[in-house]
Amino acid sequence: MLKRQDGKILGLTKVDCNRNLMQMLDHRVDAADRRLEATADRRHMKAVAHNLAASTYRLSLSESDVFRRLEDHLVTLNAAGPRRLEDRHETSGASGTRHLEACR
Repeated sequence: MLKRQDGKILGLTKVDCNRNLMQMLDHRVDAADRRLEATADRRHMKAVAHNLAASTYRLSLSESDVFRRLEDHLVTLNAAGPRRLEDRHETSGASGTRHLEACR
């Protein structure tokens, strides 16, 4: 619960909390993104970084933690071979994998 200056009390939803969490983690993800340097998949990797950071629900996640997770993700992607960016989005998460299996 948050109390505004005019005295009204605001209830926070899960969406509000997640949005606030992302804003707090933005600078850490951006720093890790800069260390990766610009790539063709920069927007995709930034989304992945946010997802990895948010999945921990810890505000104590450091830049090195985010960067290490991004490196692990890149190694996994490279091991799978080159794929189109659209394929990466389709296969991200369990539901995307199930979607692709259903299409085959």
